[in-house]
Amino acid sequence: MSSSSDGTGAVRYFSGETEDHKEYRRWKLWLLNKFQTLDKLPKEARGSYLFTCLSGKALETVEHVDPKEYQKDDGETVLLRLLEARFPQRDETDELAEVLNEVFNLRAKDGESLRSWISRATELFDRCERKSGVKFPEEARGFMLLKWSGLNEEQQAV
Repeated sequence: MSSSSDGTGAVRYFSGETEDHKEYRRWKLWLLNKFQTLDKLPKEARGSYLFTCLSGKALETVEHVDPKEYQKDDGETVLLRLLEARFPQRDETDELAEVLNEVFNLRAKDGESLRSWISRATELFDRCERKSGVKFPEEARGFMLLKWSGLNEEQQAV
């Protein structure tokens, strides 16, 4: 996702090059909110506006569509349906596996300050709870923070 200014505020472009459904979901949310702020954009121009925000794989997904199909009232839904099929949302099991993999592969980086490490790890635990509903007990969080902090036994003891 990249952005640029068009005189009415930032415009975000979606390429789909990363194949990341989360990037698509964020961009789509931005787009739907952008439509709400563009009061001079006619409803029949929303599809065209959406089309101009695409590049790369995302553009390849919709470029075959006849402009008459999306240059009408509610025409953006024609393009969004194609993009949804091309960049589908993962199911809950995949989301859970992804976030748990991140938690269990979490390690302090070389030279990372303890404050930064704790902040990064805490954010990951919070994201795990938000996205998957899995809440690690405080004792488990503390154990993992200490175990994977990169501190030696003496430093851990302190």
